[in-house]
Amino acid sequence: MQFPYWIIILLIITTCKSNISNTSDNVCYDQEVTTTPVNTSYLAPVTETVWQYCWTFRIPPKCPVDVFHLEKRTKTENITRVSNIATCCPGYQENDERCVPTCDPPCSHGTCSAPYTCSCAIGYSG
Repeated sequence: MQFPYWIIILLIITTCKSNISNTSDNVCYDQEVTTTPVNTSYLAPVTETVWQYCWTFRIPPKCPVDVFHLEKRTKTENITRVSNIATCCPGYQENDERCVPTCDPPCSHGTCSAPYTCSCAIGYSG
């Protein structure tokens, strides 16, 4: 019986639904479970009765003989896999394939340096 190696390849390949770079900071991972029906083949033992010539008083001189052989069959199996999807951590949003902090309300005179934390520009305070 030959093992279907393409199943292993299917399980190894992961799909990313986000363009976030896995090496950037503040990247978290969500796990997504997907189930895919796949047709697989296997060999099943089959018994077949054949009539062969033998020494007997029957006419014609044949006796039943059971012959065993393997028959190729297919079945549908559900393959379940878990994919890690890169997403921005809470308090961050995707911008140019990077996760940048978000501030709500937006910073008026400065930049958002951490989630919900504004760094004021020179000459401003708050």
